[in-house]
Amino acid sequence: MTSSLVRSCLASCIASTTLLAGCGGGGGDPGGSGPPPTSATAEGAYAGTATRTIAVNAPPVVVSNDLQMLVLDDGTFWAVYGFTSGGVARIAGFVNGSGVSNNGTFTSSSTQDFGFSSPPSGSLTATYAAKASMQGTVTDTTGNIAFNGTAVAASSYNYDVAASLQAVQGSWNMLTLVWAPATLTVSATGTLAGSADGCSFTGTLTPSAKGKNYFVAALTYGAAPCTLAGQISTGIAVASTLADGRRQLAIVGVIPARTAGTALIGAR
Repeated sequence: MTSSLVRSCLASCIASTTLLAGCGGGGGDPGGSGPPPTSATAEGAYAGTATRTIAVNAPPVVVSNDLQMLVLDDGTFWAVYGFTSGGVARIAGFVNGSGVSNNGTFTSSSTQDFGFSSPPSGSLTATYAAKASMQGTVTDTTGNIAFNGTAVAASSYNYDVAASLQAVQGSWNMLTLVWAPATLTVSATGTLAGSADGCSFTGTLTPSAKGKNYFVAALTYGAAPCTLAGQISTGIAVASTLADGRRQLAIVGVIPARTAGTALIGAR
């Protein structure tokens, strides 16, 4: 995987689209006697913008991207940033970590940005309104990312319905994290087979056990010329509906050592 700097700089002058559009999740039921109510968590999906300041450059470089962020019920989050070119969505990178919701504040001390060849570690601090908005900052050794997202209409992506294998079954033309063309086939049972740049891979998509609208994804890479030969990348996959009516599938994951991330995205 190469640095996201060149890819991200392109994004500032290209029109935006939705990579992982969604509406927020969570919920709470305050009221009654007994303990004070606990506010709803940040669980759900948010879409907006991300402005990265790369402070290690002189002078600092500031770039803007589209941002799509999914927060799961256990606090794990995937924040994908990228842009579109010719109507094709491209992922420039993604931030992954695990955070804690507390009365409208969401924090994490375990972020890693997989838009760089050596993913920097850092932290995230954000505020949120459940099912409505999230805004905050990711800070790491390269600089920071200021982000702002809001819930998207359920007609594009509804986090609170169960994921459907039928909706993603069949053949897909995809792009990888380094924008290499890839092919992918999803079976009726969720098994995967694909290739990119001469690298073959297999895997699985398993609908969320919580009945939410995402798949647990695992990709196993074959022998050389695969960069991650013999390794397994695990993460999530999300299917959404684009403005032109096409269906889009995005898969992101990381290897166990967390030294590299992988991504596939395509529409049909």
